Amino acid sequence: MRKAVLILLGVMVASMFAATPEGRRAFRQFERRAENGDAEAQYRLATVLETGWDSVPADSVRALELMRRSARNGFAPAMNYLGYLYGKGYKVGDRKLIPVDRDSSVMWLRRSADAGDPRAVSNLAYLLLNDTVSGRTPEERLAADSTAYAYLVKGANSQIPTAFSMLGDMYRDGRWVKRDTLKAAANYEAALEHGLGDAEARLIALMGHRWQRLPQDSAFNLGLRYYAGYAPGAGVLLLERAAEIPDTIDIGARAMALLGDAYSRGVGVKYSHDKSLEYFARAALAGNPSAMYILAETLEVFPDALQDFPSDLRVPTTDLQDLPADFSDREAAISRLSDPARLRAKAARCGIRTSTDAHRALFAH
Repeated sequence: MRKAVLILLGVMVASMFAATPEGRRAFRQFERRAENGDAEAQYRLATVLETGWDSVPADSVRALELMRRSARNGFAPAMNYLGYLYGKGYKVGDRKLIPVDRDSSVMWLRRSADAGDPRAVSNLAYLLLNDTVSGRTPEERLAADSTAYAYLVKGANSQIPTAFSMLGDMYRDGRWVKRDTLKAAANYEAALEHGLGDAEARLIALMGHRWQRLPQDSAFNLGLRYYAGYAPGAGVLLLERAAEIPDTIDIGARAMALLGDAYSRGVGVKYSHDKSLEYFARAALAGNPSAMYILAETLEVFPDALQDFPSDLRVPTTDLQDLPADFSDREAAISRLSDPARLRAKAARCGIRTSTDAHRALFAH
């Protein structure tokens, strides 16, 4: 109940009823709680006073004092924020209120992390792993890495996305732990699964060159998992790999259809109507029924959509006997794709009769 009251008071202050009689009474009640030693009220009041809000003027000195009192009273978010301030220093105008003090930063962040603040876990590990203080001995740096690793494991067990990402960095670089690419990739994937989009670039940088050596089915399956999940950019790279390898079991055709979907929605790549059409056309020529249905729907609205297709568009060699001898490959390809009714009929024979069918088949694992 006490916490609910504090949050309600904080909302009233932050949404600034402070200019009304009710708001002023709420703010005074909030101040009384802070002055009487309530650590959470001290922290929340400090955050309001740091920048000011509506009729409440900014008061950096008082905000900092309240933040210190809250930290000394053991409130984990206050300890984390105080550690952050010591890590970067805190100035208001030309006035330096807190100097950069790495040891004080580590102390407060460690206390906050031990008290269960998830942000402090990541902040502490980041500070330890990116220590720029000169004069540290190899043993001191090793000890810092050891401490960072221990807290990151704790953070990963609490499902903190940044903890997974930094653990991935440690395994990638072999800091404190043995270098292990697979564990690094697994931690980047975990970070992505928990919502840290920045980990995708790390995953691609780590694994991109390895993916180029994957066999087609492995590249496709991993690409589909990433594209349909939490790493669409990585998925597109893998699907491109699967699409460029000659195949006999339609994996390449399905990869091209998925690339058409990616460009049509701007997922994992920059949106491009032309590239989307091209990939769907290539997939349809290669026999993918979902691509046939999607292309049929497009041509019913835009009958001339295929006129600007690249000159290297080709009909599969096995189909050439069904075409007039005077057709060029490109003309044959466009002729083969230009009849929406024919495309729908071929898709229907494979069980694709609606957009839902096409989407379901395209993304089926």
